[in-house]
Amino acid sequence: MLSGQHVSDTRTTKSYRYFRLERGSDVLVVVLGQSLDSLCGADVLEERTALIDEIGDPDILAVVFDFADVQYFDSLLLDTLCQAWQRLRERGSKMALCNLSQVGQEIVRRSRLDSLWHFHPSRPSALEALASTENATALP
Repeated sequence: MLSGQHVSDTRTTKSYRYFRLERGSDVLVVVLGQSLDSLCGADVLEERTALIDEIGDPDILAVVFDFADVQYFDSLLLDTLCQAWQRLRERGSKMALCNLSQVGQEIVRRSRLDSLWHFHPSRPSALEALASTENATALP
């Protein structure tokens, strides 16, 4: 069960060019950067590896991807979300997306990935939903 601290007690643990990480006791918030619409190069893959490694921490019970600064993104970010989901799912952890633009929601829907993750209008909404077991997406 997620701790109550996750809503108000987050701190930046690491910043990268394409995202920054904010961590509470058992929740990791990935704040995506504005430059995600033009991902390319080895530095992106290196940062993605660091992100997936961070998500692999067994103390992380939930991850929220915050899209507040992102209007559009490409398949590399979708692949990153899928890799993160797979790591989390292996140990029964949860994942949510928040602050998606209309275009961002459409990208996820057209990719048919919207059945994996709930969309939330804000970060507090996503954190509150993840703390509630009835809002977890159950997969076969």
